[in-house]
Amino acid sequence: LFLVKIMSGIMKVRSLQESLVSLRGFFDDTSTHSSSSSSEDSASSGKSVVFNNLEIREYGRVLGDNPSCSSGPPVSIGWEHSPEDVVISIDEYEERNPYKRSPKELVLPRKTREQMCRDGGSSRSDVVRATKYVTLYKKSKKKSNNRIGLDRMDERIEGVVRKGKKFIFPKTKSQKEILKWEEALKGAEICHS
Repeated sequence: LFLVKIMSGIMKVRSLQESLVSLRGFFDDTSTHSSSSSSEDSASSGKSVVFNNLEIREYGRVLGDNPSCSSGPPVSIGWEHSPEDVVISIDEYEERNPYKRSPKELVLPRKTREQMCRDGGSSRSDVVRATKYVTLYKKSKKKSNNRIGLDRMDERIEGVVRKGKKFIFPKTKSQKEILKWEEALKGAEICHS
């Protein structure tokens, strides 16, 4: 049983009133359908989701700790936000922001991030410290990634060395001592007989 009428296409209703009217029709329709209706019925109706308003909450930008930035200090959102949310209809938002940015355009240049951090109240030394942290983390990660292949190689070499030692030196020190004692005992038995 669905709680919201799913319509074909997006933005089929422009107001709360239209949305409520469409829901009344949905609940009238669902009373005639059994709860075990087939999935073919739902697939053939061309369903979609409809949204009405956006609520936008603005957060402050602070010096972050995520090392995924290309260079310079990482920027994050802080815990504090604006006291009032901005409520805007989806249609109005789309009219104001018709251009969709590509992922490449979403990347902030280093200088911009540095300025954001300073504007957000971070000291120059905090920005330098965060930048050093990112650099050291990336070097450590790169070293670790490079080491993965070498670790496998080291394990193989160690295995070959172990097998080689067993082949070249088949007996351990304690095994050699046991052999000497056995030989000594055999020698003593021969002498007594």
